[in-house]
Amino acid sequence: MYTQLFSKSGLSLDRLRRFLSVIEQGGVTKAAGGSPTLQSQISRQVGELESFFEVKLFRKEGKKLHLTQEGKRLEVIARELLNSLEQFMLDCSNQPKAVSIGAGEALIQWLLIRRLNDIKLDSTVIRMENLRSLEIISRIEDMRLDFGLVRTDAIPPHFHQIELGIMRYSLFVPRGLMKMHSRVGWKLVLRKIPLATIVSDGKFNQQLSKAAKEASIDLNVALECSSFPQAAIALQSGSFGAILPSIAKVDLPKEQFASISVPFLDSEIRKVSLTWHSRMLKLRPDCDIIRRRFTKALRI
Repeated sequence: MYTQLFSKSGLSLDRLRRFLSVIEQGGVTKAAGGSPTLQSQISRQVGELESFFEVKLFRKEGKKLHLTQEGKRLEVIARELLNSLEQFMLDCSNQPKAVSIGAGEALIQWLLIRRLNDIKLDSTVIRMENLRSLEIISRIEDMRLDFGLVRTDAIPPHFHQIELGIMRYSLFVPRGLMKMHSRVGWKLVLRKIPLATIVSDGKFNQQLSKAAKEASIDLNVALECSSFPQAAIALQSGSFGAILPSIAKVDLPKEQFASISVPFLDSEIRKVSLTWHSRMLKLRPDCDIIRRRFTKALRI
């Protein structure tokens, strides 16, 4: 069996590991950590893989390395092989296992962390990674992540998914700021009270600006943040209002912060789903228990 595979030298687990490290670090120099000796070794090992398969795994454009189509195929094969062997080793030695899940900072802080008691298994370590939806999808595809908590519309057709619910948005305002105005209608609040908003989510900002324009509202943006949790911290300072996911209310006591209904936010909703790749569960059937717990505990 496997006559062709073992007919010549040049293929090894260590070479595959080095090949993946070049991909993950974005180049041989970074993968070597600045060591000229290791850089030479990694370059040689990648070259030996190319000689073994008789294809180019990378192409160079300027100073950047890009995977060829053959390189992309080998990446998937290598990750699957190494992940399978590592899981087998952990199973045989009864070592603690780890399961990884990627999500945005807001979902990690206000949903995932809050529900850990309903998810945790004694023998499993849960590793959370703060990532944007497209990066989560990419890492699930190449098996660097087991699960993702993402916008439903970002999930490719060939992924598995379970919809967890709808994430809505609300306008939160410190009650101390509202006392400065005799009227507290949502239009007055948006015009008068300084807002903390996020700049990292382009799609959300575009939709918000469009909806505000259609409602003839000029948002009084006074602070730009890189995430919703940062905007929530600004809100808690008492100097700003903020449009946040409604799930943020777990950190915002009603006696200190008012949640004001804004009609145009009703259309700014996002369906959120748990997603994973089918081959992950084939390689790690133990993760199906975690999948069921995620599905039950993370309903919005």
